[in-house]
Order: sequence, then structure tokens, then C-alpha cells
Amino acid sequence: MPNLVNLSFRNALLTMQSYRLVMGDTTYRPDVAAGSVLEQWMNGKRVAPGTMIPYGSRIDLVVGDILSEEKEVPNLIGSTYTDAMAIIQSLGLTANPIWDGTITDTANAVIYQQTPEAINELDFKNTILVGDLMDLRIMQNPSKEILDKNQPGSRKLIGDEDSAEMQQDELIPVTNAKKDTNRRKIPGMNVPSNARKTNQKVSETDIKNALTPVKDKPIGTVPKKPADPLKPKSTVPKKTPTQAPVNKSDDQYKNEYE
Repeated sequence: MPNLVNLSFRNALLTMQSYRLVMGDTTYRPDVAAGSVLEQWMNGKRVAPGTMIPYGSRIDLVVGDILSEEKEVPNLIGSTYTDAMAIIQSLGLTANPIWDGTITDTANAVIYQQTPEAINELDFKNTILVGDLMDLRIMQNPSKEILDKNQPGSRKLIGDEDSAEMQQDELIPVTNAKKDTNRRKIPGMNVPSNARKTNQKVSETDIKNALTPVKDKPIGTVPKKPADPLKPKSTVPKKTPTQAPVNKSDDQYKNEYE
């Protein structure tokens, strides 16, 4: 069996005639290599180059067709290799798997990176032509950090620090609201200052005294102003009523002042 893959359809036909083989069914599949042979089959199975086959065997070819139809790029990050291949084949795409690290279970290996991505950095969906190639990087058990780092679009740009700051900003109004609730005053009631500072309960006596109306004072009475502690006391002696001068001796004045 000759190698017909990557040959043009015309060259493949000439090669088969030289090997005395018969052209079978031709199937077209959208691919970047339009007009080239993609696969070679015999009796419903792929036949590898160099396989011994009888003269006159019927060979079926899969030929690349022009890419025309566009599909939305699927997001395969976090999917197993089996599930990803099923999605790619259903969309008529071609996969180029790239294996990283030690692979112990191919079917359950996980896709951690793909090209092209499902959405761009502006979160608009990317499209791909039917039959085009998708590069898939695969690991056996990628960590959550690796999967988050390779998420499509703007998801990869959101870090843990930004999310932590957002959570902190959301908690600030709640804390302030709680403080404001503790400082709420009851209208018409004067709560003792020591009770507000130490969050002590107000007794029934304090509430009763606060709600008791103040008795009206007599009209015309002026309340005395409290003495100003910073104002110095007057040292001027008070004036005595004017009296007629009295003739006193020096001894009498001396005794009075002593």
C-alpha cells in the first residue's frame, strides 16, 4: 500500500493506477488542506502505508474540502480527552493533542489549555472554520490553579487578590451599619453616658426619670448663673451705706482693724 496522505487528489489517483489499485468511495471533509488526501481506507478500516494488500484492492479516500462554514469555538478546559474529542468531531473540527507530563489514563486525562480560546479578552465568542485545527494541551491531573489560569476571556485576568478586596469592600458597610445600630438613641430619652460607653443596660429608674416631665418654674424668676471658675474673685471691698462721719480716736480705729 503506498502513502497517499498529503498528496493531491490527482496525484493520488495516478499513484493508485501505478500500483494497480482501484479508486473506491471519495469522502470530502472541510480542512485547511483543501484538495489533499487526508486519510486512506480499505474495507472500512484505515490502511497504513507499507501494508501488503492484493492487486486490484478497492481504496477509499478522505479528501479535504474548502473551509466555508464557521462554528463557535467550544470551551474544552477541564474536559476529559474522551469528551473533548467527541465535541470536536461533532463540530467537524480537527484536534492536535499535545501531551504534557506523565499520562497514565489517556481517556480521563484533562484538557488544561486550548488554542484558539472559546472567548477573547473582551468576552466575545470566537469562531472557527469547520475542519480547522485546534491545539489541545493535556495533563493527567492538572491543579485548580492551572485550570483557572487558562480559563478563556477575562476570567483568567481575575486574581485571588481582586476577589479578596471585593469581599472586604462588601463587608465594610455591614460593619458600619452594626456600629450605627449600637449608637441609636431613643427619642425623648436621655441615656446615661456611662451606659453608652460600657454598653450597660439602662435601669427602669433611669427610664422613669428621663420620661418624667420637668415642673414649670414661676414666671418672672431668673435662674442664677453658675459661677465662672476661671473668673478671678473681686478683691474690691463692698461699699457700706453712707453715714455721717464719726469722730473716733486713733485707738478706736486701731482696735477695729485689728
